Amino acid sequence: MDAERARLAPGFSNEQLRFALERHRDCLAGGAGRVLKDDLRTRVSAITLVDGREAVVKEYRAGDLARRLEDLVRPAAALREWRAAHELARRGIAAPHAFALALPAPLEAASAFVVLEALAGAEPVNRFVLRRCTGTARARRLRLIDAVADWLRTLHERGVEHRDLKGSNLLVREDGERFELFLVDLAEVRFPRRVREARRLEALAQLNASVPLAVGRSERLRFLARYAPTASRAERARRFRALDRLTRARKCVWDPGYAGRELRDPPR
Repeated sequence: MDAERARLAPGFSNEQLRFALERHRDCLAGGAGRVLKDDLRTRVSAITLVDGREAVVKEYRAGDLARRLEDLVRPAAALREWRAAHELARRGIAAPHAFALALPAPLEAASAFVVLEALAGAEPVNRFVLRRCTGTARARRLRLIDAVADWLRTLHERGVEHRDLKGSNLLVREDGERFELFLVDLAEVRFPRRVREARRLEALAQLNASVPLAVGRSERLRFLARYAPTASRAERARRFRALDRLTRARKCVWDPGYAGRELRDPPR
């Protein structure tokens, strides 16, 4: 890998980057490690670095010529993920730490790579809800609702947008009575100077549609009360009506037959 096309976090060397990429290729070929994702756009593996740390290698496959030309005038997805990881850390938003970035030469039909910290014990919030917050686990579900609402409000207050906000892109880790939340898929993160209300409501709608957190009237009210504590009474009522229509119109179920293991809408 050309050193001029690689960016490294402090304490991470070119040798460690080469080792990580080799482990990633071995993992995809059936070697040590775990393949987390493999589709037409990205390939993601969980590996162990040479110093014993756990890491995730995200490979962005080479796009067609049109996409490579676009990358000349705007940041490529791998570069956006690298920049977003460091900017989120500066703004105090929990996300995987970026160890290294490796970019191909301009217009080269080759993959780009980002080496990220592995978040031990964290899992997508939609899976967490369905596995640990069902049945009689109401107290845990209410704590998670509060945590997600606080996190979403903090995200917007610090000028952060995520253009693909859904359950699988929000990881949760339970630490006693507290929940730690982490934002992933950082290539979709943006930092506009001013976050508009329409974008906030759109993000709330996306999150609620993909994560069955607010399942009852009182819990939806609780979510909105923590998400927008400074909104007027009329505005809070308007948001609740919108959220109520959304949850009634779109109920998600766990479908074991779905290969992606994600939440889906039930058949109509």
